[in-house]
Amino acid sequence: MKVSIITVCLNSEKYIEQTIQSVLNQIYKDIEYIIIDGMSTDNTLNIVEKYKPLFNGRLTVVSEKDSGIYNAMNKGIKRATGELIGIINSDDWYELDAVENVVNNYNNEECVLYGGMVNRKDNEITKIDMSSYKELSNCMFGHPTAFVPKSIYNKFGLYDESYRIAADYDFMLRLFDNNVQFKFINKVIANFREGGLSTTSIEKCKNETLAVKEKHGHNPIPFSINTEVNSQVKFLWDKLINTIRKNNWNKIFIYGCGMHTKKLLRYIPSDIKDKIMGIIDREVDKKNKVFEGYNKLTIEEAQNYADSIIISSFDYEYEIYNRINYLNDKVNIIRIYGADTVQEVNQILNDRIM
Repeated sequence: MKVSIITVCLNSEKYIEQTIQSVLNQIYKDIEYIIIDGMSTDNTLNIVEKYKPLFNGRLTVVSEKDSGIYNAMNKGIKRATGELIGIINSDDWYELDAVENVVNNYNNEECVLYGGMVNRKDNEITKIDMSSYKELSNCMFGHPTAFVPKSIYNKFGLYDESYRIAADYDFMLRLFDNNVQFKFINKVIANFREGGLSTTSIEKCKNETLAVKEKHGHNPIPFSINTEVNSQVKFLWDKLINTIRKNNWNKIFIYGCGMHTKKLLRYIPSDIKDKIMGIIDREVDKKNKVFEGYNKLTIEEAQNYADSIIISSFDYEYEIYNRINYLNDKVNIIRIYGADTVQEVNQILNDRIM
């Protein structure tokens, strides 16, 4: 079965080689690769041309002006001849068994297949994304992991080019509203490099995402870490609790004095709360040394007592981890949302029931 993979690019010389290599080196080989370039003026096309012979006629390159990223994606979809179509952007890349895992889970049905994704910064994992299609009204799952049958595009249409950032979300909600089936693959499929359009234009992304939710009649609220509406967060918080119990840690500190910590403290059971010795903050105000009933300490103070430190932040976990990982030899530093390796993420995904 032929699988079509599309990459759209514009002046992408910095990262596109890694993207191309991840397609070229796939374990599954019946792949048609389509690169839609928006008339790059840097070295992008020279890099692409270098790889053309290695694809043995399976690589098609189109370089012409477009009206935006979704216009370019639509051009690629129209050219695709594979039964399944995946789209990987020019600063992201696939795991080498990605297409093989997708094909092994495909049963010739009208079904969107998607899987786990890791966000990366400087090639290090910052966050795990294993969002459920069941919660599309709350947030979009990792689009670089999605593979869609060509028949679905023929039946339900392409991306709405009036959107600049969230047309993929709009498309998936369109399918969801029309009762198209979704299937989760419990493996890391793709790596998402932070710093692209959706991460650098955060405010525009939020506004367009809310507009898409309103269009489809969903409650226009931003992404939530509420465990009642986000099963990924609930799963990871439950995993945290089980990890603490399994390791019998008794001198726990929580790093973070924000709303995330307030919600986490309300969620964790009393037997875990009894083991929390304090809350870590970067700077402790002498007039306000208590948070939610726990004493506040600096990291320098807490490290002398802690056997484990939980990083309590959704947005800044990776930055905090880098700030305190020099303590790794003496303290267990617990990341809720991230991991160190893809293998570790795959182990987590194996326990996730979608």
